[in-house]
Amino acid sequence: MDEKTDCKEETGDASCVAGATSTSQVAEEGIQSTPHTQHRHTETEEVTFKVKFDFLKPSGYYRQITAQGSQRILDALQDEPSLHEIKNNLTKAFLDPTARSKIRGEPNIGSPCSIVAGGWFKARLNTKLKVGPGLSVYRVNEIMSKKRCRFYIDVSEQTSKSKWITKLDPIKFHRSILLIDCLPNDTLLSALLRDGRIVVSKVKYCQLLYKDNSVVQLTDKVTSHHDHKFVCSVGASPEVTDNVWKEALAPQHNNVPIDHTVDGSPSSESRICSPRAESPAQNERLDNSGPTPEVGNISPLANNIMEEIYNKWQSSLTDLLGLDLQPKTSAKGRKETMRRNNLDKFAKPFLQEYLVDTTKGTPFVIMQKFMSYAYSVGILLKDGHPYGTCFRVGPKFVLTNRHVTNMAGLSTGSCSGASVVFNYIEQCSNDYQRCKIQEIRHSHNELDYSVLELEPLDDSEFPPGLESLIWPTTKKSRVSIIGHPGGDPKTFAIRCPIVNSKYNEVIYYLMFNPNPTGGADYSKVSDPARATYRTDFAHGSSGSPGFDQNGKLIVMHTCGYPLYSGSKSVLEQGIRMTAIYRDLKQNKPDLFREIFPQDLSDAEWPEPEQPMDWS
Repeated sequence: MDEKTDCKEETGDASCVAGATSTSQVAEEGIQSTPHTQHRHTETEEVTFKVKFDFLKPSGYYRQITAQGSQRILDALQDEPSLHEIKNNLTKAFLDPTARSKIRGEPNIGSPCSIVAGGWFKARLNTKLKVGPGLSVYRVNEIMSKKRCRFYIDVSEQTSKSKWITKLDPIKFHRSILLIDCLPNDTLLSALLRDGRIVVSKVKYCQLLYKDNSVVQLTDKVTSHHDHKFVCSVGASPEVTDNVWKEALAPQHNNVPIDHTVDGSPSSESRICSPRAESPAQNERLDNSGPTPEVGNISPLANNIMEEIYNKWQSSLTDLLGLDLQPKTSAKGRKETMRRNNLDKFAKPFLQEYLVDTTKGTPFVIMQKFMSYAYSVGILLKDGHPYGTCFRVGPKFVLTNRHVTNMAGLSTGSCSGASVVFNYIEQCSNDYQRCKIQEIRHSHNELDYSVLELEPLDDSEFPPGLESLIWPTTKKSRVSIIGHPGGDPKTFAIRCPIVNSKYNEVIYYLMFNPNPTGGADYSKVSDPARATYRTDFAHGSSGSPGFDQNGKLIVMHTCGYPLYSGSKSVLEQGIRMTAIYRDLKQNKPDLFREIFPQDLSDAEWPEPEQPMDWS
């Protein structure tokens, strides 16, 4: 049967589609759930996906696989009666998504079925391999969780074995784009470390780039990059610090994960079983279902643990004997490492000064104002996944960054699945307000802002707008920001200082660095429409309102500037609210009159703030 003539499969059998719960639907429900409720929700949820093995008869036939969302893909395939003749070889299966599938990369067959719900795949078996591509290893609560994210890595540019981040030659992955399953609290780093196809030791040197060659940090939350694709390369220099690396490896031993041993004939019973011992301390023992694996057939978990033990042994021996046992980097790699070390030393005094500046207290009356303003700050979601922060202005609008709406895939006339959640202050609370986004009313590329109109509410009112608080910035201003960094519950960053002339050296480096890294547009550092300051807010906080020490709205937080790829940013910026106000007044007078009350006028403000003198 030809792919184009598959009857029920092509036309979308209703019974099949109805059984599939998409990742986006699961994530949207996730704001209400907590880690304590994950076990309760998943066990009753079934998903379906379709797989075609061309070498099996009838040829070209798609087999519908129905399984629990928390069951591994491999287990679901091995439990399928029509695949029993190849059951022992399914550990060497590769699932290539077809053109009709919304999934755009090859999943790890050790991942839960929920990540391939509704997908269509052409399956390949590479029986010449000694072992399969490597199965991901999960703890019980991780594989049971309904809340899942994903991103994709393109491994096609891994030209030499030293550059492979995968255990197999990338050419073995027919599609060369891998789907990485992850949980909302993961970083890109922790998600890569969990995937059994990835070489653990090379993740530290892994660089992820967008199509425009902008680099993201491995410590970014996956929620900021959900469903995005990266080009993956392995460099000579580490992309994370030693402390971050040790911290990323440590959680793997805090709880015992499920050992899904590579086994040719696993039991058809549940793979997540009760421990043989009845001690409460052993509630998360390894899964021992199925026959004992053959001698020499090492599980992915054992491989990862052995590699980690070796690295720790090597590090301890190095410290004890003063030896250098680490692999030697190239001259180019050593030069880059030296450059980064010098930059860290160069920026250290400015960062220390920032820490001292932020230790001063904030009057309680101002904190009360901030608490009242916080109700008007929301998190912007698309299909349940967070992309940034926004805040209320006018009778029915929110303001956020243009790059946030771009990342979320919003455009004029296309805001389906987009919403704003207000009062998201803790994960276990249901006391929040969700408002659907109706349309984008206006966007400005240069000033990086978008005005979004909300759909009317039937039984309640929107949180109050903050437009009447707009005020110019001054050199003595301190910026206090309210937002959702990393898609987390609402957070404050208090008294972040507007930078002064002492930062000239940093500014000049960012503006004239001959080899800029990190993907930031350094030409904007001296933009008079922006205010530059220091804060520890990370990705996901774009679009957050920033207030001065008197509670006036002065900026919308926009971006940060790292010294190099993988470093934390040393300067951050916000668009001055006065610049947005004047742009709307001049170029969108009708929308301006809808947003701003008549009593707000430039006459009330002091002289316009001057751009900072960098000379």
